[in-house]
Amino acid sequence: MNKNNMPPSQNPVKNINDILNYVNNLQDLTRKNRKNKINQISRPQNSWVLFRKDYEANKRNQFPDTLFKMKTVSINAGDVWKNQSSQVKRYFEILLKLALAKHKIMYPDYKYTPKRRYK
Repeated sequence: MNKNNMPPSQNPVKNINDILNYVNNLQDLTRKNRKNKINQISRPQNSWVLFRKDYEANKRNQFPDTLFKMKTVSINAGDVWKNQSSQVKRYFEILLKLALAKHKIMYPDYKYTPKRRYK
């Protein structure tokens, strides 16, 4: 909880330093490809993913001794996201733009190339 007694995902009034700290502390944007054991650059996170990560972090802080199932967290976060005000959604859109800028700096030659799955 913060000084306004609201979880961060429900409090759109944050200063720019909080936003920049959040973006700068995003996990490394590469992931191991389990099959080939090579590093693969992940796609930039969208505003929903950023919200979901924030939602999960808040739940883990509120209930540190509880084990959470990812499916349940995602469903609950989705329900909360649908009912968020436009201010909160705008906040995560700003985070998205900052995250995209960071991704572009880290991986200037990145281009999304989806892999086709054949049946």
